[in-house]
Amino acid sequence: MSIRTISFCDHFIPQCADYIEENYLKKGKDLRRLAVIFGGKRPALFLKRELAVRLQSPFYPPRFFTIDEFVSYSIEKQMPYVRKNDLESCYAIYQLAGKKKKKL
Repeated sequence: MSIRTISFCDHFIPQCADYIEENYLKKGKDLRRLAVIFGGKRPALFLKRELAVRLQSPFYPPRFFTIDEFVSYSIEKQMPYVRKNDLESCYAIYQLAGKKKKKL
């Protein structure tokens, strides 16, 4: 696994595309085996577009994750895990707070 960080001052989409081109495309590696993690979903759209401009042909893009999606994906690979919806999560917190309050 390789982790690459880019400064906030730099334009990171071209740098990501350069890295992918240099380390994957020029070496003939399969992009489907690459995971790219961003803070949100929008950067993935721009990186896909940048790669499409550079390749000028159809391709399978890397797998893109948000940080939350990556954490969930990693946990699901390790153990059975079902993410609760927000209402269930709020109710669980309410129940825990109620139990704790009785002890105080």
